[in-house]
Amino acid sequence: MGNILNLVFEDWYDDNTPKPNCLHVNENTGYDIMVLPQFIMEKNNFYEVNKCRLNEVNVNADYYYIINHMCEYDFLFSGKLWVITKEIEELIRNKNLKIIFLSQHESYMNLEYDVKVLQNLIRFKNLNEINFYLINNNSLIPHIKRSTGTNINLFKCDFLTELTSDLSIVMKDNVIIDEKKFLFICHNRRPKTHRLAILTLLKHGNLLNDNMIDWSLTYGTMSHPDLIVFEHQNFIDEFDFLKEDYNQICSTKKLSYYEQTKDWFNNPNDYQHWKHIEMVSYQQSYINIVTESHYEIPDIHMTEKTFKPFYFFQMPIFVSSFNHVNQIKLEHELFLFDDLIDHSYDNEIDDKKRIIKVFNEIKRLSGMRNEVELYYKSNKEKLISNHNYIKNFRDSQKTFQYFNTLTNKKRLI
Repeated sequence: MGNILNLVFEDWYDDNTPKPNCLHVNENTGYDIMVLPQFIMEKNNFYEVNKCRLNEVNVNADYYYIINHMCEYDFLFSGKLWVITKEIEELIRNKNLKIIFLSQHESYMNLEYDVKVLQNLIRFKNLNEINFYLINNNSLIPHIKRSTGTNINLFKCDFLTELTSDLSIVMKDNVIIDEKKFLFICHNRRPKTHRLAILTLLKHGNLLNDNMIDWSLTYGTMSHPDLIVFEHQNFIDEFDFLKEDYNQICSTKKLSYYEQTKDWFNNPNDYQHWKHIEMVSYQQSYINIVTESHYEIPDIHMTEKTFKPFYFFQMPIFVSSFNHVNQIKLEHELFLFDDLIDHSYDNEIDDKKRIIKVFNEIKRLSGMRNEVELYYKSNKEKLISNHNYIKNFRDSQKTFQYFNTLTNKKRLI
């Protein structure tokens, strides 16, 4: 192999294993969010990892200090402050140490602003932007790179796509089923304003009935003290005639048809969402109403929710942020079934108008069950192509390929 990725750690346990960098930030956030960049350190076909101490950093090779976080950037850098120590600053300035802010799961809602904050802070500290990296799941990263003109290294991580690809390891019986019980599926775990809004609209339209939509709102909004109770509904609060439907949606949790006997959701703190997938739920519906993590936020955050329909031989419609569908087409070689599903809602920048357009498209399709079934059976090659694309995505090893560009060729310092 010969390629070496030098990862630097500031603190170490007694057994000579490294601690996650900036572990002390937990004291400010109250969450266990600083972890080792484990997936980067896994054995792969591109490079080996050399775990280094601060005193090993020198000018003869490239070294990387990774801050693997789930918290917002405000906890890591803001104004004239950041979590990086003076000792680390000197190694950036005088040796060959580089800083990576890594969050493979998240996209962050105001990334362009955060990049500008980091730019100003780097300049204030008299450091070089080229020694800093921001890596996350925001699809707008190329746009932000151009608009800010920054020399900070920005990279959009495909970790969540790779994670969905891993479903193929544990789900061996994922096959196309022609005759399905439901026309749609709409799974919702944690309640969010846009999820509650689309469910309210669907209920008012009498679409949450038997054999139409297999839906869930796993925790409801009132069933757990850690969850937000939404007093104001940003997208439907102007429609008084929807209040009764909204209150009924919010009143209790709702399990999907094939989860009725599961105890997965008894305690949200114990729920391991990636292990708890009832495959038959996906097999028994034609169209997946994907309620993404972000909606009214000006970023594009493709989570595993976006990719599950393609893996499970389904056709998607998205309740997501502006331009989400168009970005899927740019980034991935997937069929979106535009000759059946009208995705023009994706072009509507106004959040309230967009959610109404999504609802109207679902309502239109709800009266076309025979056409949908016939279309599904006639387009199996597209469904299979989508499935194979997601199934094989992890084989491309895009994340490892990127980190391989940061390695030192055939030298271990």
